Amino acid sequence: MASLLGLPAAEWCRRRQDGSFRHWLIERYAPEEPDAPATMPVAEAIGEMTAHLSLYEGLGHAA
Repeated sequence: MASLLGLPAAEWCRRRQDGSFRHWLIERYAPEEPDAPATMPVAEAIGEMTAHLSLYEGLGHAA
């Protein structure tokens, strides 16, 4: 997933551990409108994104 987002693996891990990953995603993919109206509750959006990202866990380590 890190490579799909253009992040080195070490930075991906660091951002996930220190909690800056969500902020980075917003700045990268919505820099012009960080305060755009929500289209769904934040907790629901985070849950969907977490579920989606879990599908890619370990994908880069398949041999």
